[in-house]
Amino acid sequence: MTPYEYLTVFVSVVIGLAIVHLLSGVSLILDTRVKERVDWIHAVWTGNVFVTTLLVWWFNFGLTGVGVWTLPHFLTLVAYAVVLYLLAGLLYPVRGSEIVDFRAHFEANRSRFFMMCLAFQSVDLTDAILESRALDRPMNDLHTISVFAFAAAFVVAIRTSNRRFHGGLAVSWLVVCLGWGVSALEAPIVMAP
Repeated sequence: MTPYEYLTVFVSVVIGLAIVHLLSGVSLILDTRVKERVDWIHAVWTGNVFVTTLLVWWFNFGLTGVGVWTLPHFLTLVAYAVVLYLLAGLLYPVRGSEIVDFRAHFEANRSRFFMMCLAFQSVDLTDAILESRALDRPMNDLHTISVFAFAAAFVVAIRTSNRRFHGGLAVSWLVVCLGWGVSALEAPIVMAP
């Protein structure tokens, strides 16, 4: 087992739990016996966290080429997984069957949710710096700009309850994530040794 394989087993389990948590929440909504009021912004953020989790998992596979691992780099990968799991938990709490209005639920958790989004941006920037050093490659300027732009937007999102702003932010995040995903379509799943 390579150091990468050993270190990412734990991370993969936590990321997998985040995906399961999101899917469990969506299955509650799809259950015809439960009459919950769905909110489109909450639904878009559900998709965003799902897509972001998949992309984190996918792009971390590129780290198979890292020969020397440091504790900060490993802790950054763990932080990614933990933040993604907490985002999923804020969208769908463990006792999700008690939610009857997802708009009210999202508003009640809005500041904590966007604090976690801000934490995600911090982890993402830290990871980009560590990857750039470990793989001896320059940082992606577009990625760096998007991290700071979304961090600023998340600070505003913590403070405002403006639905237009939150809708625009949710859709913007989805567009950027889908853009990153499309950019990875040609990337191989196995890195050359």
